[in-house]
Amino acid sequence: PVAVTEAPTLSPTASPTTAPTSAPTASPIHVPTSAPISSPITAPSTAPTTAPTQAPTASTGPNQTPSEYLLLEKGVGSECPSNLQPISKEKCLEAAHSAGSHLLLPNWLYELNMGGFPCGCFLWHNSDGSFLVDYNSAQANCGVHTNTQLVCGSPSQPSNPVAVTEAPTSAPTSTGPNPTSGEYVLLEKGVGSSCPSGMEAVPKQECIEAASSVAGHLNVPNWLNEFSLHNLPCGCFIWYNDNGTKLLDYNHETTFCGDDNPRTQMICKSV
Repeated sequence: PVAVTEAPTLSPTASPTTAPTSAPTASPIHVPTSAPISSPITAPSTAPTTAPTQAPTASTGPNQTPSEYLLLEKGVGSECPSNLQPISKEKCLEAAHSAGSHLLLPNWLYELNMGGFPCGCFLWHNSDGSFLVDYNSAQANCGVHTNTQLVCGSPSQPSNPVAVTEAPTSAPTSTGPNPTSGEYVLLEKGVGSSCPSGMEAVPKQECIEAASSVAGHLNVPNWLNEFSLHNLPCGCFIWYNDNGTKLLDYNHETTFCGDDNPRTQMICKSV
């Protein structure tokens, strides 16, 4: 006899069987669901974030900022080095506050023209921990000083001059009567730009002593600012800042002493 294959069924079943062969695996591991969920998961919970939540700020140290201005080491240099740019007088105050933002700096500029000090824009460190922002317009005989700290410009971003306030704009309140003591006399505030007749100028070496004698009630500092500038009182005088503090100044100018200045108070010596 010849072997023959069985004939197929007359018609296919209405739907395919739901399971494959009669012996599937007993329990597959992590089988997917029989139907997809209504909305997919946006991201696996274990995946890291694509970017950090906060970018750290770059540390620039006490003597450098990420801006266009640099604060050099204290007591080093008499002018900006060749790889840095000097700061103009118009930009000095802005540059000092940018580079020295960690310091408590005044918002006014002290100008001078003197050899023996750094040329250009610099900070002056007072012995009491306070600061001045100074601009020395001298072009020669620039000197190094332990109390100074130069402010320079980055070579990649030259500075553009803008107008800034160079001196306090508001006049301080009256200090009341002007006492005298011994041979020194404190003139009326805002009156006089040089010592009047019948009095003589206080020598530079006596200016601090004279101020202590007649202006001790004003909390005048025990150090002296020296300069040679036109249109400010000649000789020894007190400068009133808009925040209530004072400076003790000595102007070496002897000719162009300027007019009455509401922020100054002359100290003279009786004859």
